[in-house]
Amino acid sequence: MREGSRGSVEAADDFGSSNLYFYEDLQVLQSVVFPSVELKMLSQYLERRDMENVYVLLEEILAEDRVQKSGIRYVRMIWIRILNLLLRSCSSLPGKRRRR
Repeated sequence: MREGSRGSVEAADDFGSSNLYFYEDLQVLQSVVFPSVELKMLSQYLERRDMENVYVLLEEILAEDRVQKSGIRYVRMIWIRILNLLLRSCSSLPGKRRRR
């Protein structure tokens, strides 16, 4: 398997198959531990509408020391994943109205 293809497969495993990621993010994953467990927990808290734990987890994921150590690519990568989780959560809200 070619190096680029292997990296894409590994990224899909880390990010999830339906998440947006960039080739440059692979470099970030080599130096930073991707918070897969925290993002899974965030998804569960969003489903349960447990906003107190959502805030706590967001503060942990986006902690200043973690962001400074990891850089702007980490922030972009995590921000895209968080937005994806929020969009999925909002699309499952009961009683959502259709736009006219």
